[in-house]
Amino acid sequence: MRNGRFRGEAEAHEGVRSTASVEDDPEEDVRKLSGVRGVTNTIEIKPSVQAEDVKRKIEEALKRHAEIEASAIRVTVRERNNVLLEGKVGSWDERHAVENAAWSAPGVKSVEDRMIGPFVYDADDDD
Repeated sequence: MRNGRFRGEAEAHEGVRSTASVEDDPEEDVRKLSGVRGVTNTIEIKPSVQAEDVKRKIEEALKRHAEIEASAIRVTVRERNNVLLEGKVGSWDERHAVENAAWSAPGVKSVEDRMIGPFVYDADDDD
């Protein structure tokens, strides 16, 4: 503790911390200490899901959506469950459905959309 401020950093890994619990709140425990005027909580809860599971769940969700051409979408799960979406979509609804499918998978931390389309056709350009 320095100048009435406590700064603690921890990263939960290797089974130490995989879920958050209201009953076990380290920030609240520190806040109760005499002389503490502020708490900076930088504790990160790591998801217990693996990248392969995230990829599989997203691909399964894409196949369940009738409006999505699942074979045209490439899903890559990078470190820390950051999802990259690539491929072609035919409409804005399809694009949003793909993004929603990615975000709905457990453990996803971010989604990067590199899909192309939909393409807008302007009849006036045929001249």
